[in-house]
Amino acid sequence: MNREQKLIGAFNQNDQGFAEVPQKKSGVFISRLLNGDASGCAHCFPHGYETINCHQKNYQRSWKRYRKHQWKT
Repeated sequence: MNREQKLIGAFNQNDQGFAEVPQKKSGVFISRLLNGDASGCAHCFPHGYETINCHQKNYQRSWKRYRKHQWKT
């Protein structure tokens, strides 16, 4: 019931009393609405600054990113 109330607050209510979610909204968008503000930041919800795979601690570079930009001798 708590999730339904959050969705009603974000998207309004239809005639049956349920949340009127638009047809083309992704699951990530809805989960950011439900859980993002509770965790602190809705923008960086899945990978916030307190998670393990945060970009601030992930300084190890992978060769796959720079494959197209290699220096050729």
